[in-house]
This record gives sequence, structure tokens and C-alpha cells, in this order.
Amino acid sequence: MVRPNPVLSTSARTPAAVIAAVAVAALVLAACSAGSPSPVGSMPMESEMAMESGMAMESTHEDFAFGAPADAADADRVIEIVAHDNFTFDPDEITVAVGETITFRVRNPGAVTHEIVLGPVDMQEEHEQEMQAMGEGMAMHDDPNAIGVDSGETNELTWTFTQAGTFQYGCHEQPDHYANGMFGTIVVTGS
Repeated sequence: MVRPNPVLSTSARTPAAVIAAVAVAALVLAACSAGSPSPVGSMPMESEMAMESGMAMESTHEDFAFGAPADAADADRVIEIVAHDNFTFDPDEITVAVGETITFRVRNPGAVTHEIVLGPVDMQEEHEQEMQAMGEGMAMHDDPNAIGVDSGETNELTWTFTQAGTFQYGCHEQPDHYANGMFGTIVVTGS
């Protein structure tokens, strides 16, 4: 008499058993790959899942060729920026040197929340498209190159500029801010 294999039998394939088997397999795979470097060009599973679902991935300082976040204690100087409700920043142009660490102190005297996002124009335009797709009230200030500034508040962002060029600080807080010209220019001089 042949006895049925309990692993393959219908009674063993209950939803709970299937879920448990999948969970065990995931844990085994995770344990096997922990600490091993990914091949060049591969993406971690979280990145793939985020891209497939259309979610933005959190940036890291390695994503920014023009600079990196820094500690306020290391700042060479503080530049004060005022974000106005009429879609302007004051000042609207700033000059810094390659290697200089700047603390941007952003004040918002208006009634509407604003932000500054540091980056090249193409990054600003990409961020604007993401914000337009998300709709009003979906601010993302977890990126190291961005801060939000609520009405009547002041906030700071410290950044070290590592590449010469022309960059922007822009507000994408509401769907019409950046589109209506709410950005300023950062000219980074030197080599």
C-alpha cells in the first residue's frame, strides 16, 4: 500500500500552511543573502518593489553628485532665505564655492507651507512631476536635500557643495509653487 506524501496531500495545503511555507522560504533566502554584496547593476528587493508599485525610493547622499548633507556645526556660513506666498524666495540667487558648507536658514512668514529642495534643474523637474502626480498635501521631506517650512516657522538645511555648476532650490509643496517660478539659483564656483 502506497501512503500519500503529507507534504503533497490536499489536506496539508491549507492557507495557513502555504503562508507558513512562504514565510520560511523568505527567511531562509534573507538569511542566505544577508551581508553579501549585490552584483553590480542589481537592485535590492525593496527598490524593485518600490519601482514596480510606482513609489519613490528614499534618496541617499550617494545619489547627489553636486554635494552632500552636512552637520550645521561644520558650516562655513549661514545663508538666510525667506519663502514668500507670492511664489518667490529672497534672495533668489546665491553664490557659493566648491567645498563650502552652507546652512540654509529658511524662514516662512506666510500662511502657506513651503519647502526647499536642493538640486540641478533636471532633478527639480523630476521632483515636480512626482509631486504633481501625488497631488496636493503629499509633501516628502525625508530626502537629505529637502526641508519643509510650515507657516510662521524657520527650518535649516546644511549642505556641502562638491561640484561647480548652477543648481536650484525650489518649492514643490503645492502643485503650483514650482510651476509659478518658486525657485532660486545657486551658482557654485571653483573646480
